[in-house]
Amino acid sequence: MKILIVEDNPDDRKVLKFNLEHHGCEVIEASDGAEGLHLANVKKPDLIVSDALMPVMDGFQFLRAVKTDEVLKDIPFIFYSAVYTGYKEAELAISIAEAFIIKPKDPEDFWEELKSILEECKLKQEKIITAELIEKDEEFLRKYSHIVATKLEEKVRELEKAKATVEAKEQEWQMTFDSIGDCITIHDRDFNMLLANKSCERILGASQNEIRSRKCFELFHGRKEPHEACPKLKTEQTGNLFETEMFEPGLNCWLSITCFPLLDKNGAVRGVVHFAKDITQRKKMEEALVESEAKFRKLSQEFNALLDAIPDNLTLQSPDLKMLWTNNSAAAGLNKKPDELIGAYCYQLWHNKVEPCEPCPVLKSFRSGEPATETVTTPDGKIWEIRTIPIIEAGRVVNVIELGRNITEHRKLEMQYLQAQKMEAVGQLAGGVAHDFNNILTAIIGYGHIALMKMAQDDPLRLNIENMLEGADRAAHLTKDLLLFSRKQVSERKPVDLNKVIRKVEKFLKRVIREDIESKIILQDRPIMALADSHQLEQVLMNFATNACDAMQTGGAFTVTTEQVHLNEDFTESHGYGKPGTYAMITVSDTGKGMDEETRTRIFEPFFTTKEVGKGTGLGLAVVYGIIKQHEGFINVYSEPGKGTTFRIYLPIIAPETRELTREHQEETPSRGTETILLAEDDESVRSLSKTVLAEFGYTVIEAVDGEDAVIKFKENKDIIQLLLFDLIMPKMSGKEAYDEIRKIKPDMKVIFASGYAPDLVLQKASLENGALLIFKPVSPMKLLRMVRSVLDITAK
Repeated sequence: MKILIVEDNPDDRKVLKFNLEHHGCEVIEASDGAEGLHLANVKKPDLIVSDALMPVMDGFQFLRAVKTDEVLKDIPFIFYSAVYTGYKEAELAISIAEAFIIKPKDPEDFWEELKSILEECKLKQEKIITAELIEKDEEFLRKYSHIVATKLEEKVRELEKAKATVEAKEQEWQMTFDSIGDCITIHDRDFNMLLANKSCERILGASQNEIRSRKCFELFHGRKEPHEACPKLKTEQTGNLFETEMFEPGLNCWLSITCFPLLDKNGAVRGVVHFAKDITQRKKMEEALVESEAKFRKLSQEFNALLDAIPDNLTLQSPDLKMLWTNNSAAAGLNKKPDELIGAYCYQLWHNKVEPCEPCPVLKSFRSGEPATETVTTPDGKIWEIRTIPIIEAGRVVNVIELGRNITEHRKLEMQYLQAQKMEAVGQLAGGVAHDFNNILTAIIGYGHIALMKMAQDDPLRLNIENMLEGADRAAHLTKDLLLFSRKQVSERKPVDLNKVIRKVEKFLKRVIREDIESKIILQDRPIMALADSHQLEQVLMNFATNACDAMQTGGAFTVTTEQVHLNEDFTESHGYGKPGTYAMITVSDTGKGMDEETRTRIFEPFFTTKEVGKGTGLGLAVVYGIIKQHEGFINVYSEPGKGTTFRIYLPIIAPETRELTREHQEETPSRGTETILLAEDDESVRSLSKTVLAEFGYTVIEAVDGEDAVIKFKENKDIIQLLLFDLIMPKMSGKEAYDEIRKIKPDMKVIFASGYAPDLVLQKASLENGALLIFKPVSPMKLLRMVRSVLDITAK
C-alpha cells in the first residue's frame, strides 16, 4: 500500500515512516500541505495521513483541497495530530475526512487503529462531497476559523513562553560564556569574527565592536592573510577537532588553540569555534623544567664522568660488603665492566678471600660511623691505601663509600726521593766546600807548574814537584767526583757513538781487570748515538770494572753490552722513572758474590761502602749515579747473593746521522803577550799566582781585590787595559756587576770570568750573557794562558 505522510515535524515524520514501512507500506513524505498536495497529484497514493497544524498550508486546507479535487477526492484522508481546542478540530475533520487519530500513539496501536479505519472505509457507502456543498457550508468555515484562531493564540503563548525561556537561557549562556577565562570566538568561513567572550577583550586588548570588525588572523597573528598552519583552516579542511600550541609574536604570549567545526544540516563546515588558552606561564614553567632537567642531566653526566675520570677505585658498598656502584677505574683494574661488579663481594674481587679481611676499613666505618683509613697489600703484591666515608641516614650507617688508591709506585718514588735527598745533602756539602778547596788547589797546581817551568829536566827535585802536582790533580778530581754525584759538575756533552766510547776505554779496562777474570765486550753492530760526555762515561765503566774485580776474588766474567731498546709505559710505570721512548742501554754484569737487598738499596749513597777501611771512598757508584742523572738517563741494578750483579744504564738516543764531534788538543806552549790585563780576585794566593803566571809570559797586570776596586782601577787605566780577568763571585761587588759597570764606560771590553764554586751555584748567583767565557778552578797555568791569548787575538782581529 502506498501512503503519503504530511508532517512538518521531522522526528514525528521519521517515526511514522519507520512504522508504516515496517508493516510493508510504501511511504511518500511531505513537510507541509502544499508539498503534500503536489505529491498526491504526482504519486497518486492509496492513503493520506496528515498533521493538522502545519506551515504554508495546514491540514484542513490540504483536506479541502484534496476533497474538492476530482482526481484525489476518493483517496482516504486520515488526520494524525494533537488536539488544541478539545475535540472540536477532530469533529470538524471527521465531518470531511475519514478519521482523526490523536497524537501521541503507540506505533502498534496506531497501526491497528489505521487498519480498522481502512476496513470501515470499505464497508461505508461512498460519500459524495461536492465543491458547492463545501463552499456553502458556512458552519464548516466558522468552525475552522475558530480552530485556527484558538491554535494561533495557543501558539503565541507557546512562543512567548519559549522566547522568555530562550532569552533566559541566552542570558545564562552569555554570562557563562563571558565568565570563561580563556578566549573563545566564533568565526565564519571568511575568518570574520562573529562572536567573542569578554576574555577576548582582555587578551586582545580590543572592544567587542573592534573584535567583530577584524579578521581572526589580524587580531591573533598580526598577519594580513591566513597562515597555512592556521588551526581554523585545518579544521575546515578536515571537519574535525584540531589542537595546537603556538607563540604569537603580536600578543607576546603562547596560546593553546583548539578549533571545533560548526556544521550545517548537510554536514558542511559553516564556521569554527576558536578556543584560545593563554599558556605562557605554563610554557615558561615547562621551559624552566626542561632547562632544569637538562642542567641536571648535564650535571649528572659531568659528575659521573668526573667519578669515572678519577684514576682511583671508587665504590659504594652495602653493609654486607656487596658492590652497589663502581666507577670505571675500579672495574678496569679487574678487566671488567662496572655492571659486572654489581652484587659481588669486595673481599672476593680484590683479595680472593671467602670472608672479609681484617682489618677492613669499610667494616670499621659501618661499626663506628666514622671515616677510616688502612694500607693493605693485595695478593698480586700491590700496595693500596683505602679510605672510607660512611653515609648516614636517620642516625645509622646505610652505605659506605670506599676510595682505593694504588700507592705501589708512590712508595717506590718515596724510596727514590729519600735516596735523592741523601745524595743532595752530600752534594750541598760538596758544593759548599768546592770554592775554597778549588782556590787552594789553584795555588798549589799553579805554583807547582811555575816551579817545573823554571827547573831543568834533570833536576833531582823535579820528581818531587811532579808527585806534588799528581796529588793535587787527584784532589781536584775528588772535588769533581763530589760534584758529579750531586750533578753540580759541568758536563761537556756532545754527540758520541757509545760503541766507540766503550772500545776506547776497553784497553784501560784490561789493565784494571785481573787475568783470572774473563772480559767480554759485546756491542750492537750499528752506531748508537747519544748526547754524552765521553770522559764521564769512561769513568763510569772504570768504576764498574773496579767494583767487579773486588766482587770476583776467585775469578769470573765481566761483560759489557750495548743495544738500542724501546721502553713502553708498562716498563716506566713499573720501575717508577723515565718516560716511554727509544733508549741506548748499556748492560754491565759480573759473576761475583752479588749482594743482599739491604746493600742493593744503598749502593748509590755517597760514602757507603762494603770494603775495608782504606780500600774505598764510597764515592764510586755515587759518582756513577750523578753522571747518569746529569745525562738525563737512569740506572738500575739486579743482584742476589751468590748470583752476581747486573747494572743497566738507559740513555736517551739522538739521530744516528748526527755527526760525532772531535776536539783537537792544543798541548803546545802558549804564545807570549804584551797587553795589559785587569785582574780582580779576592783570594790573595790565587791573585798572586795569576799575576805571576801572566807576568812570566810578558803581560802587564793591574791587581784589584774585589769588584768595587776593579771599577776604580779601570777608570784610572781605561786607556791601556785590554782584557778583564775577574773572579765571578767576590765581596762588595761581584765580578759580573763590576763588568756591567765597566761596559757602560767601554761597551766592547772583553772579559774572562773564573770561579771555584759549583756550576749550579754560579748560575744562581750570576746570569752570564751569551758569549761570556767562564773557567772553573782549579785551572792550570797553561790552560789559563791559552784562553787569555785566544781572547786577545780575537779582539785584535
